Amino acid sequence: MNNLYTLFETSIDRYAPRLAIQFRPRYRTLAWTYGELGAHVAHLSRALEAKGIGPGDRVLLYAGNSPYWVAAYFGILARGAIVVPLNPQGMPDQLDRIVASAEPKLLLISTRPPWPAKPVPWVRIEQAVDNYLDESLEMPGRDTDPRDLAEIVYTSGTTAEPKGVMLTHGNLLANIEATAEITPLQSSDHAMSLLPLFHMYGQMTSLLYPLKQGSAVTYIASPSSRVILDTLAHTPATHLVAVPEFLKTMMGRLQERLVSVPNFARPLLHS
Repeated sequence: MNNLYTLFETSIDRYAPRLAIQFRPRYRTLAWTYGELGAHVAHLSRALEAKGIGPGDRVLLYAGNSPYWVAAYFGILARGAIVVPLNPQGMPDQLDRIVASAEPKLLLISTRPPWPAKPVPWVRIEQAVDNYLDESLEMPGRDTDPRDLAEIVYTSGTTAEPKGVMLTHGNLLANIEATAEITPLQSSDHAMSLLPLFHMYGQMTSLLYPLKQGSAVTYIASPSSRVILDTLAHTPATHLVAVPEFLKTMMGRLQERLVSVPNFARPLLHS
């Protein structure tokens, strides 16, 4: 496989009946198999084709973590286009500057949150997935060269204006292979992710690498303790994807609770 879209198609063919993505918004579960994900990506790609999106075009992706984000990501790559993922909590003035820098042809937006920046031609992700058919669909992404751009990921802008980092298909495929050497995943594994997909760490560990291995991934609606515990109760997770600061915070809260129960805390601290 020489690009991310062929990697995607290989996994869809190989793992079609297996669970690919789970998402728990509030009290229900949205679950797609690999085969269903492939069909949804084809629908999304048809919507992009209707908007004239083709190889080399830049498409903004503005949405929170969900199966629809994943469908949008690979739908863009299926057209041979370039993904520009955005922080759905980004400030309007910062988004305007990114739009001016990226010069996108189209915006893919989810039902929530609303787009706060200046007008850009757009397509609603959920509507495109549900309303378009995929018969006789051309997929230019199959012929994408590994040296072609796959994404432009903008830095957080905490110390300066956000800068667009240009990543090729070859860059990301190499990262997938490097990740596999550090953390082996099997198709029977199930990762629960607490990280945003608009960051590369989240994409690599919670989407691209699990997809290659045929693993399942569950995304959470928000990183609150209640939501995490509820999701864990409904998820046969074998791996948790987080950052050290989050784990430090959770450990601090756990220790505070243990200290507040002296008869339980003492033997634990001396063990």
